[in-house]
Amino acid sequence: MLRNQKLDPKICLEDFKGKLVVITGATSGIGTATAKIYAAHGADILGINRNKSKSQALCKKLQAEFGVGCSYLLADFGK
Repeated sequence: MLRNQKLDPKICLEDFKGKLVVITGATSGIGTATAKIYAAHGADILGINRNKSKSQALCKKLQAEFGVGCSYLLADFGK
């Protein structure tokens, strides 16, 4: 992995209201962090995940915390 330490990180200030963001693996790790960031900017989230109960919990959390639409599809890309 290469790192460019010459530039400061950019902070996204865009409004994603009315946009749909599709995230694979949104129920844990960087996928969850990504879903929260986009939801905080108003995006509706479509998670493509392997675990139904984790997907349902994530959607409930995003809807309650950020008031955005959230749905999911179950898929396992490892098979």
